[in-house]
Amino acid sequence: MIATLPNRQFWWLRTLATMLAEIEVALDKSTFLTGPEHGLADAALTPFVSRLNELGFEWMWDDLSHLGSCSRKIQKRDSFRTVFDALPNPARRRGMSQAGEEVHHEAIKILEKNEKDRG
Repeated sequence: MIATLPNRQFWWLRTLATMLAEIEVALDKSTFLTGPEHGLADAALTPFVSRLNELGFEWMWDDLSHLGSCSRKIQKRDSFRTVFDALPNPARRRGMSQAGEEVHHEAIKILEKNEKDRG
């Protein structure tokens, strides 16, 4: 379980939250990272955000409306469906969802503690 690991091993979770906040700032200026049209930076972001969705970690951008909007727009693209729906694997999706559920509450606690320590 995630809580049994030393705190220094959670750098990735804090880094992830910081990165998502920085993406939100960038998306405040335009629909996509590269401007009004979907571009290479958005394509690079797509598998990353998709994986977080599979883990059930979309709660990390509940307060990041621009990132949530961008993610939904990307998921509606034909190219997204071509890549991510091409080889459906229900067992893998269930496993990803279960893995995300197992660490969900602990991840929230870590991020809340991080905010408290910073503030």
